[in-house]
Amino acid sequence: MARYPSVKAVTFETAAREYGATYLRSALARFIALRRYPDIHSASELERRASRVHFGFRTLPVWHRIKFKLEDILGFGIGDDCADAIHAQPKRTNKRGRQVPGRFDTALVKDGDRSSDRIGVEGRRVGQVRLVFKIPRDSLHNLLPDVADQDLPSHLAYIEWFSPFTRPDPNHGLYKVTRTLQGTQRLASIVEVQDIHRSCHLWPDFGPVVPRHWTSSNVLNCSTAFYVSPFSDRAAYQTII
Repeated sequence: MARYPSVKAVTFETAAREYGATYLRSALARFIALRRYPDIHSASELERRASRVHFGFRTLPVWHRIKFKLEDILGFGIGDDCADAIHAQPKRTNKRGRQVPGRFDTALVKDGDRSSDRIGVEGRRVGQVRLVFKIPRDSLHNLLPDVADQDLPSHLAYIEWFSPFTRPDPNHGLYKVTRTLQGTQRLASIVEVQDIHRSCHLWPDFGPVVPRHWTSSNVLNCSTAFYVSPFSDRAAYQTII
């Protein structure tokens, strides 16, 4: 992570409007409640605890990129110069006055408390990164007064989830995923950036005809199903098998 944020102060309203982090406040309240009370076992108790979380801040510092150095899992010597990055940046105007669409990448993320191996998708899940941020340090101590300094969360990410991995397609061997919805709304939660394993590339399930209005900047919103590609780079091929 860069030492300094891309934007020093983003309000909850701006996060929802420009970054698509629609339920940031409620998702962050659940994250804090789970840290305060790790023994919560029911959704109703979590909602009750989260409703009592109050934030003493109105803005958050935000980062537009996460950079990784990918691990050479199988020892083939491909990881020395293999870098990875995840972008979470809203639309903007470039130096030439042209509109640049927003970019919110998808990633492989640790799936709750499930353990994950270095190879394969077990214990991981696809999520779209909408916002990368930190809670102001003083506020973090107030929210989690009983947590030791070394255990306090650092950089956090607002993630919109896709469905868990099931069995790969018997013909081409790719995993199929869809958006996870709660009613009609996308399921989202807060995770620590350290729980993001790497970026991942999704192929839309085009069907017999490719809609003309689909573009690289809107396809994640337009398509209803995707295949997880293991071919984006050599490290991905080692992992997504």
